[in-house]
Amino acid sequence: MVNPELDLNDSMIKSFLSSDAKDIAIDWTEIALDSVLTSGLLKDIPVIGTGVKISKTLMSLRDKIFAKKVISFLRPISDIPNKKREEFLKELEDNNKVGLKAGEILVMFLEQLDKIEKAEILGKLVKARISGKIDYPTFERLSSMVVRVYFADLGDLVKVHKGETIDRDIKDSLASIGLMTRKAGGLATDGNYVSIGISINNYGKLLVELTLND
Repeated sequence: MVNPELDLNDSMIKSFLSSDAKDIAIDWTEIALDSVLTSGLLKDIPVIGTGVKISKTLMSLRDKIFAKKVISFLRPISDIPNKKREEFLKELEDNNKVGLKAGEILVMFLEQLDKIEKAEILGKLVKARISGKIDYPTFERLSSMVVRVYFADLGDLVKVHKGETIDRDIKDSLASIGLMTRKAGGLATDGNYVSIGISINNYGKLLVELTLND
């Protein structure tokens, strides 16, 4: 049986990504999200009004949070041409192994995010894939890491990228996600064992450079 909520969200996402670029090339910074979502004005935002019937009834808290994630996700890709976004949707479906639609895949990613701010990071990764800065497997891997990472640790990842020192426990946390790598220890010239080091790896560097260096 089709989940009507998932089907609606799938339609919403696909509508966003297949709309003309001009429909989402608006000044998102001018939108007061809380007032938009609570006043029923959501339907007046061009991209959200395109191909999607928005209920006039008060949205549930979960719906509001999801809508905020979608809007944050859209910010980075608002200037991507329609054709490029449609090519990304096809690639998303072609690389899916269980027959999900592109919108369903993005919905699942967005619903797993524990912070609305992560949705914008995901949008930046989509933009990086569309622009050819990363390949699809890297996009998928980094997206998965964003879902799993403790959000506050991303600020420390930026510090590490700049050469600053951070707490060892945070390094361990980032290494468990795959954004840093543990280096094997060994004996120093004086015979003492050198403890294992942890350094930022290529995935960590890419995530910082593509999404966190604003």
